[in-house]
Formats: sequence, C-alpha cells, structure tokens
Amino acid sequence: MGLFGKKDKLQIIAFQTYGTNTHLYLKGRALEDEEIDLADKGLYKLIRNTYQRFDADEIRHTPLSIKLTDGRAISGETNDEGYYLVDLPMENLGLLINDEGWMKYEISYSDFSLKSEILHENRFPGEMLIPNENAEYGIISDIDDTILWTGVASFLKWRAILRTFFRTWANELPSKGRPNFITNYIAVNQGRLPIRYSMLATVLGIYIVIWSSS
Repeated sequence: MGLFGKKDKLQIIAFQTYGTNTHLYLKGRALEDEEIDLADKGLYKLIRNTYQRFDADEIRHTPLSIKLTDGRAISGETNDEGYYLVDLPMENLGLLINDEGWMKYEISYSDFSLKSEILHENRFPGEMLIPNENAEYGIISDIDDTILWTGVASFLKWRAILRTFFRTWANELPSKGRPNFITNYIAVNQGRLPIRYSMLATVLGIYIVIWSSS
C-alpha cells in the first residue's frame, strides 16, 4: 500500500531459473511496485529506498497465467508470500531456446477482479536456462565479495550494512579481475558449461554442481 492509502501498482518479478528439455522449472514473485528509483542519491532517499525494498507487499494466492513462445499455456498460483513455482515435466522445451540457451516466457495475472493497476499491460517477461546437452557440469558462483565487493566478510558485517543503506547500485565495484574471468570463461566454453549466481554468505566461493541429464 502506498502513502496516504494510495494503491500501488502490481508487478510480477520472474526469477532466472534453469531446467532441461523435458523439465519446466519457473519461479518468481508477485508484488506491489514500490516505485524504487535506484538512481536516487542523498541520505533520506537511500534510507527510504532501503525501507521500501524490505517492506515489499506480496500478492498472495492469486492465479497466474504463463505462456511459452510456442503457444503452450500453464496455470499457476502464488503462495502465502507471493511466490509462484511451476515444476512440471514438459516435452521439447529445447526447441524454444535462443542461441545462449535461454527459453523465454511471459507471465500475467489471470484474476481480472484485481482492483489495482497492473504494470506493463499485464505482460511480464521471464526466462529459464536450458544447459547445452553436452554440458557435464555447471558453475554456481557466490556474488558477495566474489562478483561484487560488498564487505560481507568484514567484522560484524559493518561494511555490508553501510553499503546496503548508504550506497547506490551505481557505486558498486566488481571484484578485481572477475569480469574478465567470466567473459573469457563464456567465450571459451561457448555455453557448454553454464554459470549461475547466487547470494550466499561465503567469501570467494565458486562451486561446481552436476547437471541432471533428464
């Protein structure tokens, strides 16, 4: 809910996921749009934006409609916290991927009785990665102090706290040498060994996982 009783507009945030040629796995969250401007500067605006990120208003138990690029349609529903999860067997998903292995889809609210305005004409994009069929393993990398320098390993995490409340995204710095490493990795492997990122509270962690072949 916006200030002074004003209704916030609705959005759906589709997370990047991964599946296989025969396994559809989609996840995301239905939320009110808090109209956060990441380019805002100044102490008051930074604190306000931080509060709004933590104070997200979820859209609970609402039906959703998902459409694949070949016209196939799937129904879903959000849970108590506004998250949706579609975990289904489905054939020939590999026919829908682009050159980088991503399968695009579109997700929408299907409850037309919702009283709040829905952003983007109720059409929200999502994507699922289908690893190359020759991939034997993938890499899952931490972000904190691995991709971005965040100070999460500092004493009592004080650097991370300061960066959360008092810095904008434009001030974030990548870890030294990591952008070149990732760029070269992708170029050499040409998508055969996919790389994924996760927010893990560990330092300098790069993990190897085995992809399922089914």
